[in-house]
Amino acid sequence: METSALIAILLTSIGGMATAVVMYLLAQKDARQAEQIKDLYDKHSEDSERLQKLELTVASNNYTKDEVNAMMVDLKSYIAGLFDNFKALIDERTKNL
Repeated sequence: METSALIAILLTSIGGMATAVVMYLLAQKDARQAEQIKDLYDKHSEDSERLQKLELTVASNNYTKDEVNAMMVDLKSYIAGLFDNFKALIDERTKNL
């Protein structure tokens, strides 16, 4: 064989080996990234479930609008009663002067 034919065969086999090495390394990188994506997806699922539970807990610990409105009406009545008592007390005291 000629030297140029041997060099061509050698370069072709070196190029094939280099391509095989690069392909192997890329496959390894893809496998690592796939595992990272899976881990992130699992963490997202866990966080989503925890958030839903937290939303339910917050909702169960808070008053509804109707309950808040009823409490405000009661508070308004209580304060109005205090002012009425205070007014009556002032009227009584001013009569004695």
